[in-house]
Amino acid sequence: MFDLFLNEYPGTHHFICKKLYQTLVDEFHQNAFANIKEERSKLRTFALFKTRIGMEKYLVDIKNVAIRKQITRLRLSNHRLMIELGRHNNIPKEQRSCPFCLNIVESEIHFVMDCPVYNSMRTKLITVINRDNPLFQFLTKEQKFVHLLTNVNEKEIADFIYKSFELRTFLEASPKRLE
Repeated sequence: MFDLFLNEYPGTHHFICKKLYQTLVDEFHQNAFANIKEERSKLRTFALFKTRIGMEKYLVDIKNVAIRKQITRLRLSNHRLMIELGRHNNIPKEQRSCPFCLNIVESEIHFVMDCPVYNSMRTKLITVINRDNPLFQFLTKEQKFVHLLTNVNEKEIADFIYKSFELRTFLEASPKRLE
């Protein structure tokens, strides 16, 4: 390519520019994906399911703006789960406990896959997912999480995420005390 540039062959200028641009884009994406996969990266969760360049299908498929925003916030770790609130308040990662579970870090995976507060909604969701994809039950917890967040354009998954955040917000605003 350098030889083509130096010798200025006729008609190669456009070709060289396109190739150079594509090379720079590829290098940028490789570096970006490598950086978000690092453990200290804010986008560590996003790196689990964002493996391809391009706009996600759910951004077009989900018409309800509030639901779409909530999903985007979860995917980008721009939410109010303790994993992020603790990061902003310089709380060590292992001390960013779920407000509903003792001594368990409230990560995105815990929120979607494990927290017992959302069990009834999660059970309904998993029943639908297993019916549509019988192999889902054999996936690891992380693989299930990735599957859910890469197929988030499906109504049941989107509704589960939105309603879980709504429930969390409600419970945090109106805590009940045992006396």
